[in-house]
Amino acid sequence: MYYFWIVLFLGVQLFCLGLLWVSCFPGALTDVEWSLILPLYWLLTTPLGILILLLAFGFVIWSRRRWNSQIRPPAESLPKRQPRRFLKQLVVVTCLVLFLTSILIRINLPQTIAFSLSRPAFDAFIADEAKLVKLCRDLLKPQLGIYQIKDCDIDSQGGIYLQTGWHGFLFNSAAYGFVHRPNPHGSERFGKDIYEYHPVVEDWYWFRASQDW
Repeated sequence: MYYFWIVLFLGVQLFCLGLLWVSCFPGALTDVEWSLILPLYWLLTTPLGILILLLAFGFVIWSRRRWNSQIRPPAESLPKRQPRRFLKQLVVVTCLVLFLTSILIRINLPQTIAFSLSRPAFDAFIADEAKLVKLCRDLLKPQLGIYQIKDCDIDSQGGIYLQTGWHGFLFNSAAYGFVHRPNPHGSERFGKDIYEYHPVVEDWYWFRASQDW
């Protein structure tokens, strides 16, 4: 059981690091949420899922009883308190990692840092208007820093929209990306049904919008 807890807590820390990376991409956390919600919903609502939960619960009880029924070794052969102290430290570190991860994601710091590092490529991309119009018309997919642009739109009323992904599930799905000086009322291609934008760095924002074309 000692090594099980070590693997579990280290796995939680790695999962938090993965969440920080995913949060660099607008809307990507939505896919993570659905990937966790749907399996849980399946486990709780389907006969096979309930059977799997019961078997897992029974296995845990059986393992616990088997562990308690084993003959304890002599006192001199018992492990020292050092492993237990390490496990307590690991619990504290894991709790700190969880807390910091939630704070960093809430203030959107990973995405701000990632976009700031990629911003020179974005600024250069929108500076060349002829190239920008051609890429948007031909639906090419340039790589700007760590982001691949899946679609773009130059709104006649203001705003250059660069879509980086399509995230969500069924009716909750929407286009996500970055926009330079956004139009408050949405664009010709994005945002007639769903439209919101939030600041990232200076004139750059990330947006969530319906794709109406």
